[in-house]
Amino acid sequence: MILGCCNNPLQAQNYKLFIPFTDYLYSYNQNFYKGFRITDAQPIHLSDTVYHASAETFVEGLSTGCFHPIDYSWISPEIIRHSNGNYVLFNYRHDSIVIKTLAGLNDSWRLYSFKNGSFIQAKISKADTFTFLALTDSVKTIVFEYYDSLGIKKSYLTDNLSIKISKNYGLIHTLNFACFPDIVLNSNEIENFNLESYGLTGISGKIGIMNPGKKAFFDFQPGDELHTLHVTLIYGGYDSIKTRTIILNRTENSTEVNYQIHEKIKRKNNYNQNHTDTTIFSESIRWIKYNLNDSYFNQLPSNQSEKIYTKSFVVSTSYLSTDSSGKFIKSFPKYSIYDSGIGTCYHVGPNDGADCAYNYMEGLGGPYYDYCPGLASLEVRKLVFYKKGNITWGTPLSIDNFGETEKTQLKFYPNPWNTEAYFTITSPEIYTLVIYNPQGKITSGFNGKAGYSEVKLKRGNYQPGIYFYLFLTKTGQKNTGKFIVE
Repeated sequence: MILGCCNNPLQAQNYKLFIPFTDYLYSYNQNFYKGFRITDAQPIHLSDTVYHASAETFVEGLSTGCFHPIDYSWISPEIIRHSNGNYVLFNYRHDSIVIKTLAGLNDSWRLYSFKNGSFIQAKISKADTFTFLALTDSVKTIVFEYYDSLGIKKSYLTDNLSIKISKNYGLIHTLNFACFPDIVLNSNEIENFNLESYGLTGISGKIGIMNPGKKAFFDFQPGDELHTLHVTLIYGGYDSIKTRTIILNRTENSTEVNYQIHEKIKRKNNYNQNHTDTTIFSESIRWIKYNLNDSYFNQLPSNQSEKIYTKSFVVSTSYLSTDSSGKFIKSFPKYSIYDSGIGTCYHVGPNDGADCAYNYMEGLGGPYYDYCPGLASLEVRKLVFYKKGNITWGTPLSIDNFGETEKTQLKFYPNPWNTEAYFTITSPEIYTLVIYNPQGKITSGFNGKAGYSEVKLKRGNYQPGIYFYLFLTKTGQKNTGKFIVE
């Protein structure tokens, strides 16, 4: 994200860490994004000001069924700006971190102090003009040095880290100071669990990546083509919908964009495994409209909405990332959770298939998601092919032909069985195998790679009775069947 610089040392100038009431977006770990927003400013003493930062976050700590809303921002829960150009940030222990924006080249100061008397010293190692995000500005680089309680310089984990401050735009390369210098937190407590580096990718209303609006994601042109697959396994049956959409025409104004589409659908279902499959084809030409002023879709990454029903919560949050082709993806994870009554810890509650993460891909629309679990259902909805101009991706779906060639081989034996049984699978692509009981409850599931594989079932996991299975490949090929456990 940071490009080039030239040697032109500058004297101490009035630099800033951030622009108040502005959203900053940073990249880290390749294509993942984080941001922060300065939400308010309060004078505290003469010309000193305290700022509060609201962090862009994912739904924190949901990896083990426990959700902790965190008030602290990853940059710092609050930031104090003194009239002398010093900024004070705080980590999760509420230790202070001092950044002197008026310091000149080779100036140094005590940035952070340990309780044992050791400290980390900051130093202005460069003061140059620097080019970033197609802009050139005066930039200072700050590096860190560790000294023990006797003032002897020693190596430390911050030795290879640095930050860069732009005179007019603030932090263009930063750290998550809330974890500075050595804080490591359990992922159940907070999503940012160790010290990381971040590079600036955008400032709202100023430069770089902005928060994409609805128009950026539903940006189709005549001739574009999308293929989607939507499969639902529910209550002992399944419903498979293959859709091919071709854009015919486009009109737009300041508030909406309209598309004329040619849509072909192949729907195949069986809601009772004792019956034969039903296949229905349909075709239509129609107009669809997208309202560009959809405030929910256009939320900035730092926004999080929460709706409360007694002690039940529906939490959603949006964030940005990129796919393998570089297209931006905006995600809206949604979780139904309930209050456990233990502090701020919440657990995933029953919601019958509502745990979906909706992804919108830049220029391709959506929502698309790969997996949507529920108490009695399994749902897959995803984009499997697109054509935009001269660019194509994925594998086109077969929708026109009534007869489809079976590309996979699946065998189950013995049936009935008592102690153990086997699936033998030959598949040209990755697959998912799901086993469920007559009530539709999923009892087990397996993911496999292309080629030959074998899945072994052991009696200890199954009670006597009838079970059903669904075999589903990446492009929507499926096999269904049932077996009996004696």
